[in-house]
Amino acid sequence: MTAGEISKYIVEYAYKKASPVSNLQLQKILYFLWVDFYKELKEYIFNDPFEAWALGPVVRNVYHMFSYYQYNCIDINY
Repeated sequence: MTAGEISKYIVEYAYKKASPVSNLQLQKILYFLWVDFYKELKEYIFNDPFEAWALGPVVRNVYHMFSYYQYNCIDINY
């Protein structure tokens, strides 16, 4: 599974719950998901690398997937 696939699931889930996320929130969710998954199962949930950016860890390809929304909530339903 890739970070992009997981991101689409998170975005869709948040949209259906009427609580859409921004790109920044999505990046933080991905990071904490990755950490918790690794703590629990000692495996990576995805192999896409994180980069250290000014506002926290970022998966670059996921950032670019949703960069159109800038700082706004991602209002797309997959």
